Amino acid sequence: MPAHYVLRWIGLRWTWALIPGFVGAALLGFGTIDSWTVGLTAAGWLTACGTLRLERRARDEGGDRRRATESQVGLVDILAAPAARLKVRYGALARKGQFVLGYGPDRRLVSVKFGDGGSGRHGLLLGATGAGKTNALLGCLGRHIEAGFGVVVIDMKADPSLASQLREMAAHAGRGFQQWSLDGQLKWNPLRRGNPSELKDKLIESEEFSERHYQAMYERYLLNVFRALEFRSRERDLATVVRLLDPAELAMFIRDIDDEDTADQISNYLQRLTNDQMRDLRGLADRLALLIEGGHGPLLCPPPEEPSIDLQAGPQAGKVVLFSLNSSTQGATAKLVANMVVQDLKAVCGTLQARDYESHPTVVALDEFSGLDGDQIAGLFQRARSAGMSLMLATQELADLRRIAEGFDEQIIGNVEWILAGRQNNPSSAETVAALAGTEEIWIHTFQTDDNVLRGTSPRESGMGTRHRGREFVYSPDAIKALPVGRMVLIEKNPHRAVLVDVLPADQASARARKAA
Repeated sequence: MPAHYVLRWIGLRWTWALIPGFVGAALLGFGTIDSWTVGLTAAGWLTACGTLRLERRARDEGGDRRRATESQVGLVDILAAPAARLKVRYGALARKGQFVLGYGPDRRLVSVKFGDGGSGRHGLLLGATGAGKTNALLGCLGRHIEAGFGVVVIDMKADPSLASQLREMAAHAGRGFQQWSLDGQLKWNPLRRGNPSELKDKLIESEEFSERHYQAMYERYLLNVFRALEFRSRERDLATVVRLLDPAELAMFIRDIDDEDTADQISNYLQRLTNDQMRDLRGLADRLALLIEGGHGPLLCPPPEEPSIDLQAGPQAGKVVLFSLNSSTQGATAKLVANMVVQDLKAVCGTLQARDYESHPTVVALDEFSGLDGDQIAGLFQRARSAGMSLMLATQELADLRRIAEGFDEQIIGNVEWILAGRQNNPSSAETVAALAGTEEIWIHTFQTDDNVLRGTSPRESGMGTRHRGREFVYSPDAIKALPVGRMVLIEKNPHRAVLVDVLPADQASARARKAA
């Protein structure tokens, strides 16, 4: 068997044949001229040329032959692999505006660009149960923490291991860590920030309405409540809002505000309320009261002087903020709180956009966000990028996005700069990921067969056939459905690339910190 075929068979690239070629050339240069030296030199260079020709032909063929060639090990790869391992073990995984995801097919490191304070970059992480999605999300967050980003995470599974690893990453980077949960101790006031219209939207958009006229009535009433609370902002919390949803209480409240024009306008509005409208207001009051009277009130209504989470000041100072909300056991309450967090982040985006200087880069991660309101997430997408805020959304299947709202999956895919997709069990999800990864040109061969029925032989090629150009998936749907744990497809836009990545363990930074200590 020719030597260049042997190299291909054992998975080595053409550069390995340069070793005997250079050795022979060096010996010839030192005056060692004999048949063995000449043969070694000629064999090395001829094998290198033959193997290179086979590799070029395989790349031209495309498909499986191209992927097989790219997976072969070259001499440069052997030299680069230890450097990559040393960088992972001792070096920074976030540098020069990029963060490391893992190893590519050539065992070199694969990186993705960061967003910055002037423009965020959004990403989508996909992976069926056990595919390594949570590890990939934690790894991405760890690199952002290492790079100095402020971090906000909404975890709809309330995963304790995610919380502990984020706490460890923040401690290693010297960052503050805050965790809010429905059974925790730390407090957060969702009505702390925003103008009357934004505050009204925080409560309205966290609710669902079957009738548009009910929504309009609630919106108008809440707008007047928050107009009144502008003059007594220290009392602006959910408990006060629930109390003021009683028109009699609001009428008493406006007597003590300083702006007489505002007080008169609100008073005139209250006098025009019908008995039916006043009765219907109790529906909204009851729903909000369930949130603050179910034992969670103190966590959502902190006095102004007490320490609490601030979703603008905290991330802008580089803090890591985690909302642990268990949508399985705390259902509607967890969803309501998560939607208010998203609304608060939208208000923060508005404040940051109004600044005349670049904001501190921040990343917001939503894990298992399929339980949240699609319009709110889409609204956050629209405002976050220009505020210097990057979003990372994580869910199991791409098909989950379609269940949130019609066309929601297309909105998300159209707004992200990169997608990291692990195994997809749903066939339609796998097909969509394969389509996003793109297609490539290949040579399609057809062969004419000669079937000799009289001799009873099997069909065999007659030596005649055709060859024409066609296209096929870079990574087929079947390949997406068969991805092993920890191996994911990275799809980037502008410029487009699709590459397999063996994602690094999420605790890589923590392990390096322990070794350094």
